[in-house]
Amino acid sequence: MTDRARPRAIARRIEARKGWWHWLFEGGITLKGLMGLTELVAGAALLAAPPTRVHDLIEAAARWHLIADRHGPLSRQLLHAAENWPAASQHFYALYLVLHGGLKLVMVGLLWARFAWAYPAAIAIQCFFIAFEGHRWMHTGNPVLLGLAALDLAIIGLIWHEWRARPQP
Repeated sequence: MTDRARPRAIARRIEARKGWWHWLFEGGITLKGLMGLTELVAGAALLAAPPTRVHDLIEAAARWHLIADRHGPLSRQLLHAAENWPAASQHFYALYLVLHGGLKLVMVGLLWARFAWAYPAAIAIQCFFIAFEGHRWMHTGNPVLLGLAALDLAIIGLIWHEWRARPQP
């Protein structure tokens, strides 16, 4: 392979297709992109906010939710989080959100650009997300993590279908 042919092989793109599977794929990665952008913004806000402000915000959310449901699980979790907000861990949470959201945005951008190598790479990234969510679920029992893992599994299916349906060179 010559030096001139190599960039073309690396940057080979998959042709856009039409059909409901393709639109499900586009919608799924758009949802992942929006979630990634939200995480990136939340992480940046956590980096910028002092720990006392974050504590006050959690406490205000708990009080607001208490008006609707004083003894609900969300109210209890928010109050518990406000009382035990780990100010020392805020930096970790912020960096996690920034890196996780940024990785999602890069993955979505590469899939939108239809680079052939991005499809298996995105599947690997999604598998890592599922493993991490499963690990966290084992420690916390939070059902939201199971929902996120199910969404990631569905996205893997859509990426796989889109990748396998591409025209073969």
